[in-house]
Amino acid sequence: MLWKAVRFVARHPWSVGLSALSGACFIALADEVRDGELNRFDAAVADLVTRGRGTFDGPMLALTHLGDGLNMTLISLGAVAACALRRRYYAAAYIAIASGGAALLNGGLKLFFQRARPEDLLYLIETPSSYSFPSGHAMGAAGVLGCIIIELHALGIPRVYRVGATLVGSVLIVGIGLSRIYLGVHFPSDVLGGQLAAAAWVSAVTGWFYPRLLPGEEATPEATAALTEVLPEAQPGDEAEPGGAAPPGGAQPGDGQRASAAPDESSRDARPRSVPAAGSAAKGDAPRLSEKAIERG
Repeated sequence: MLWKAVRFVARHPWSVGLSALSGACFIALADEVRDGELNRFDAAVADLVTRGRGTFDGPMLALTHLGDGLNMTLISLGAVAACALRRRYYAAAYIAIASGGAALLNGGLKLFFQRARPEDLLYLIETPSSYSFPSGHAMGAAGVLGCIIIELHALGIPRVYRVGATLVGSVLIVGIGLSRIYLGVHFPSDVLGGQLAAAAWVSAVTGWFYPRLLPGEEATPEATAALTEVLPEAQPGDEAEPGGAAPPGGAQPGDGQRASAAPDESSRDARPRSVPAAGSAAKGDAPRLSEKAIERG
């Protein structure tokens, strides 16, 4: 089991690192929450955000409605269905596991910490019946929108659309989190905790599905050498993981270059051929003639 863990970490430095960092930050935050050491932080951030009450009520209500469980589920199912209709079943599985797992993880974390919601900050909406930490809206938005953004990068859509989707998705993730503080149904640490937990989960799932999506997501020479000592049959490049998404239409990278590099047979036959003068030979003919002579001999 140890060599498997070493092998996995060696081949997934970015995804494992991001997941471990986000998880460690979440654990540290949760420890502070349970000890009540973030009360001043929560009060200061909540006071800053709630100063806009009366001015941004409409946008904040719209954002919090967008981030509720039903809408995030519909968005996730829509993305899964779109991938399935285009026969991108691997992408559909990735979105389903990343978004669905985030929802299940959030429910388990709420039951584990059982933090009560703020009582004196409620504004415009009723207090939900579920526990407060971590925020379901923040974690759901980061999980669903985050994995969709990653999938767009994995599918290799044009860069302008990838950048646009990343910017819009990031704004929505931050906006939905702020709306929960604005409406007084969550402490700021709840929102931060939900986003960190989603980052840890999505990073781990991304490393499993798309190990080559981030730079450096393969074993270093030192790690590969160490692994081959433990497992001799493991050679660099033996394990081709199904992380890379094929370009639309089933074309493989480099097909265009190979097609353009191979000349058309009809055009090749139609080319006029020059007859070499007697006693002369083009460069490279002598080696070929000598090879034929050797074969005959």
